[in-house]
Amino acid sequence: MYLKKSFNKKTGKTQLSIVEGYRDKERGHTRTKTVQKLGFLHEYETTYEDPIAHFQGVVEEMNRQAELESAEYVITARKDQRLDSATMRRMNYGYIVVVNLFHELGLPAFLHNRRQRESKLECNTSSIMKLLIISRILDPGSKKRAFDERGKYFDFESEGAFNLVDVYRSLSHFAKLEKDIQLLIHNRITKNYGRKLDLIYYDVTNYYFEIDMEDGLRKKGVSKEHRKNPIVQMGLASDAEGLRISYVLFAGNEADSLRLRPAVFELRNR
Repeated sequence: MYLKKSFNKKTGKTQLSIVEGYRDKERGHTRTKTVQKLGFLHEYETTYEDPIAHFQGVVEEMNRQAELESAEYVITARKDQRLDSATMRRMNYGYIVVVNLFHELGLPAFLHNRRQRESKLECNTSSIMKLLIISRILDPGSKKRAFDERGKYFDFESEGAFNLVDVYRSLSHFAKLEKDIQLLIHNRITKNYGRKLDLIYYDVTNYYFEIDMEDGLRKKGVSKEHRKNPIVQMGLASDAEGLRISYVLFAGNEADSLRLRPAVFELRNR
């Protein structure tokens, strides 16, 4: 991958994008495809002292990550060596299915780029997001538990450049990217696997919190579990295949029926 600079003579603007070269077997020559469109150069001149150097660094990191993913591993073992009976070193390898989807959806490059542009976090937010997704799918628990048990997976020993505080701090950063991440995933699913949007299913559920006082979002309402605690409601849209498209969160004291039309209009506009 490399940084491509395209100058438009009519507008006098330079557009930046990250592209990747590949061999077209049918035509017998090398072609390029766009990995990510970054926008116009002048838009970053107030954010970075040298935007070109910054994004070249981003590309170098993306290439480094790609090399690590495709690197070969050599495992050596002694035939006469036995594990200590007290050793508990079993690690999960089936999680690579989740990791493969994580990369197919373009999340590592997206998260790395947005952290560089919009956050003061110095930790690997892509690695943190990957850990939280793996934990949520394979062994749901708290964020602390996910961090404490990261040693069950191979990736995080080499990528362990974050601590528990970094995990908590990254949540606010992820929350700001909520809509963009949903749109990214939708576009990648549409491009990679195809998606039919002529029929959409929409349903609402709610989540309770074991707190006494309400706040701006957590309000007391009609709980599906018949609890008196404050709740938050989620409206979830899925396509005909059951694949999620997007979701919206709203206060627990709002009626489902009043949120249906706004949610549908927002989904259609996006």
